[in-house]
This record gives sequence, structure tokens and C-alpha cells, in this order.
Amino acid sequence: MYLIDATLCYLDAELINRAEIRKLAHSLIEMGIESLLVTPKIAECLYGMQDRCLILMSYHARGGVTRLKNLFDTNRSSDAVSEESYFCGLSYDEWQEQTLEDECGDMRVVSSDVNTFFTDYPNLFQEQAHLCGEEICFDSHASGVFAGALAYEWIAAGGKNVLSAFLGLGGYAPTEELLAAMFVHDLLPKTIDMSLVQSIAHQIECGVHVPILPHKAVLGEHIFFVESGVHVNGIQKNTSCFEPFSPDKVGSQRKVLIGTHTSPAMLAQVLERYGIKATQSESEELMREMRSFARNGKRNPEESDVVDLFLKIRGERAG
Repeated sequence: MYLIDATLCYLDAELINRAEIRKLAHSLIEMGIESLLVTPKIAECLYGMQDRCLILMSYHARGGVTRLKNLFDTNRSSDAVSEESYFCGLSYDEWQEQTLEDECGDMRVVSSDVNTFFTDYPNLFQEQAHLCGEEICFDSHASGVFAGALAYEWIAAGGKNVLSAFLGLGGYAPTEELLAAMFVHDLLPKTIDMSLVQSIAHQIECGVHVPILPHKAVLGEHIFFVESGVHVNGIQKNTSCFEPFSPDKVGSQRKVLIGTHTSPAMLAQVLERYGIKATQSESEELMREMRSFARNGKRNPEESDVVDLFLKIRGERAG
């Protein structure tokens, strides 16, 4: 399995200092990314890191072809076209019609368009992966919302190489979603450490000024929020009932929310943490008040809200 990550192509070298760029590159390598696709300006910041991963530079040429060249491999001649790698963007029809023999370099990268999703792509992918093996890399940047799904299907079909970018930057398959799908289906290489995806994503969020939405797959802050009740009970017994992977697998944490489905026992536990013991009648009234708070306030109560509601109830009864 050979991963090429294009995230660094979307950093602005004029706005981000060299240290931050190198820190992000270091994090990607530590996670297990084997090759980084970069722009010329970003490449200048990474000199000296070539012994840790393959660094490729992207620059546009005529005919819609993007050349990829190993910047730091001194064993290769910079003038030998046959020693360069290419990204060749092909539509589905072109993919079917054109030969897969790469006459330009040692890697052929095929890009699919959205129409690929509505074809017999599993068989197509299997055929290409079988014929070309490690000499072909899948690039789905023209596939729109299907990019991540098609990139995974390529791997599932036996493809060895894939191009992606964190947060789906540039329209590429989102690296974090691709890795998560591979993990769920036991296709994730052992060299990949998914626990770093959160820290990497937040570095990127600052670098490209693209906010990570609360419900973003894999990375969103709220995806492991669960309201106490039957779901929490199920997760406590078997996390796979509700979660395809545990929060710690992607460097996140689960948070149990208080809401309209919270049980009296859960509220009692909250109060006990604050040294408060409620009577049965107080617990029942607290349940009613808490549910009213959640409905009217349009948000889940925090533990401090529960305590305040309880003290209000007890105070009114005392008065």
C-alpha cells in the first residue's frame, strides 16, 4: 500500500512559516504517509526531510498532465523524461479506451470523473489493478462527492497506490475518511497510526483557514457525542453497536450528553459527583425540569445546569 498525500499543496507558503510547514510534514510522515505531493514553494521548506519519505513536486504541463518528480533523488537524471512520474487525468471513457502502458514514466496515475460511480467500476478497478499492480496510482479528484468512496473501492479492488488529501482539499479523497474506511474493513496498513489524524487536521485547519465542522466524518467534534440513555447503555456493553471505531482510534474522546432521554440514575450520578444526594421525589421533579430545559433551551444541559436546577428545586421546597 502506497499513500500519496496532497495536503501540503494547499498551504500558502507566504502566510505560514517554515517551522509550521515542516511540523505538519513531520506529522504526516509520523502517521505513516509514505509520499508527499508538494508545490515548489512548499518543497523549499522540506529540504532535508527526503530521507524520511518520498517528496514529489507537482507542476502543470501542456495537455492537462501534471508531472511528478522526485526532487531529491540524485540517482535520477533531471533531464530524462523516462525517469519522471506523471499524473494523467482521464475520463471514464478515456480510461476504457486508452492503453495502460505508461510510456512517459514509472507511475501512471488515473483520475476518474463522477460518471465512474454509475458504471461497473468494481470490475474495472480489479482489471486495472491486476494489470498494472504497483505501477498505477488512483486519483479521484474529479469525482466530486464520490472521491472518498471511489478511492476506497480502488483499494478494495486490489489497487496498491492512492492519492488523497486531508479534509478533501482540492477535491481529492479525504485522507482521514479513506483511512477510516480501510480500518473498518481490515485493509489499513499496520504502519498507519490513525490516532494522529485529529492533531494533523487541526494543524491544517489553521494553515488553510478551513473550519472543521462539528459533524465532519472522522474529525468532527460532535461525532462521538451521545445522549445518555439506551445508546449509552449499548455502547457500554458493546461499542461496535453504535460506533465503527472507538474515539481513541482517531485521537478523539466520547462525551455523554445529558438530555431528554437521560435516566434518573444518570442524574443521580451527576449530583453525587457534587456531593448531593436527592430524594426520589426530588429526582422526579428534576427530571421534569431538566427535560423542559433541554426542549426550551434548544441545547443539552451541562452538569452545572443540572446542579443549578436541583438547588432551585430544593430551595423552592425549603421556602
